[in-house]
Amino acid sequence: ITTGVVSALEAIAYLQTVLPEDTINTQVATILLLAFFCILTNLGMQESAFVAKAIFVVHVGTLTVLSVFGVIFMCFNPHRILENLDSPYPTVDAAGDMIPGTFWTALFYGFSSAMLGVSGFETSSQFVEEQAPGVFPKTLRNMWAGVMFFNPLLSLISFAALDVEDIMEHKDTVLARTAHVVGHW
Repeated sequence: ITTGVVSALEAIAYLQTVLPEDTINTQVATILLLAFFCILTNLGMQESAFVAKAIFVVHVGTLTVLSVFGVIFMCFNPHRILENLDSPYPTVDAAGDMIPGTFWTALFYGFSSAMLGVSGFETSSQFVEEQAPGVFPKTLRNMWAGVMFFNPLLSLISFAALDVEDIMEHKDTVLARTAHVVGHW
């Protein structure tokens, strides 16, 4: 259930990036989205392997396009990443202790929070009983390979396209903001 709520919140957060400000109420929209899928489930709609595969292909395709254009952007605009490396980093709240921000704290906490956003690991285990023997370890290996490739690359692209203040301002939708900057370049 928690995964569904987090996914619904993220979907609404990204929807708000394309709508005019204050168009939708986040809480109401999240509840309506969850209610919609609850109704579909109660009507007997089941998960479809074809739909899941189509969503996966679109997702990976979108990440790939952003990665390719982002790398090209970085090659033609190296000044932003150099400016960001010299800029002050925000302080970090580490269990109540405020730690001064450095490149290393940004890297550590950025990577850690990115790992929290990885979907699929917790839901893949729900389908273990439906998978053939030996498939689950391959599923986890493939998910980790994708995460270890895309997360650092997209973080670097975001760091090259946005200044630190812009990243902090759009912390919930950094990829959408990065795509906006790279796409308008």
